[in-house]
Amino acid sequence: MLAVFIYQLFALKNTNVDAYIIGLYFGYGTAAVIGFIAVIYRADSFSLAGWKTITRRVLNYGMVILLANLLNIGNNRVSFYIIRYYLGISTLGVYNAGIQLTEGLRVIGQSIAVVQFSTISNSNQPEYARVLTIRLMKLSIILTCMALLLLIVIPENIYSMLLTKDFSGVKPIVIVLSPGVIALAINNVFSHYFSGMGNPKINLHAKITGLVFTFLLIFILIPAFGYIGAAITASVSYTATIIHQYIIFKKQTKTRFAEWIPVRKDLTEFRSLIKVALKKSQKEKAANL
Repeated sequence: MLAVFIYQLFALKNTNVDAYIIGLYFGYGTAAVIGFIAVIYRADSFSLAGWKTITRRVLNYGMVILLANLLNIGNNRVSFYIIRYYLGISTLGVYNAGIQLTEGLRVIGQSIAVVQFSTISNSNQPEYARVLTIRLMKLSIILTCMALLLLIVIPENIYSMLLTKDFSGVKPIVIVLSPGVIALAINNVFSHYFSGMGNPKINLHAKITGLVFTFLLIFILIPAFGYIGAAITASVSYTATIIHQYIIFKKQTKTRFAEWIPVRKDLTEFRSLIKVALKKSQKEKAANL
């Protein structure tokens, strides 16, 4: 993506937005092709037996996940249109800068959730999936809070220096979005648990809950408080989403609140999980060679 984007900018002198879009197509397309080749290479055999059942399952799960993702994107971006309508494009630019800074912290939860999902989806042990989710949730929250704290303690003048003085209002946005950032870290782990257990509809219902709160608040808080109102709306919406997921998780697994309190064993178990995953990967590579 980066190579094609740079080529568009400097070789072809294309400074329009489609230079980035073309780069994205090349980046995602390359990953898709290589991924498909890797799957075919690692497959022991190829058969079309049962393709109707598999296709039906893919469509059933895929449509639910697609709708959940669309609602998530819509929930994240609807405030952009409202800010532009009420406050103008310059205010939207400041809010977008704050969103971009905090969204980068989602990488922590997303990375942990990848390990979680691959482990749960290949296991038939509900209790193990429950315990693993709780431990990874603690780790995700702790790491996200540490990264968020670093982002908050950065002096305001540093933001102005990096983003120009027109973006001096970014830090208050980051502070107000902090609860939402932590909520997103929690949401990643819960979402991958329910998906790994074959219940993606729960994530869809949780996204609907968050979207409802967004529409309840956004037309009140943005006219009253500007982009700070948008940040408050986002944090409340994300929090409503994880409360919905937490209630379902607690109901299904009978998890006690005390189990969410971090202990040293959680870190030890996570290290063991990473070591097992690395050893498995090394054995598979050795077998392929």
